[in-house]
Amino acid sequence: MRLLVDIEGIPWDNAWDITKRSCAYTNHTLMPEAVERWSTGLLEHVLPRHLQIIYDINLRHLQVKFFLLKKNKLYLRRFLGSCWTLSRR
Repeated sequence: MRLLVDIEGIPWDNAWDITKRSCAYTNHTLMPEAVERWSTGLLEHVLPRHLQIIYDINLRHLQVKFFLLKKNKLYLRRFLGSCWTLSRR
């Protein structure tokens, strides 16, 4: 995403479409012990633009999810109810 948007000047939506199609397949299982974990602080210090892109992708996922949930109000009530329950624990 960073290269497509920042270097190649491709608009976000087009770059996201290319990225999704490029990364849509994996032929292996991700095991927790094989995945690197970086703290947000370290990522922000070392790769701030990457973190900004991660936040943007997350926001767009949440917006799509909320839009889909709004279409199904019963599911939305259950979803928000479960979030409320979890947040109160």
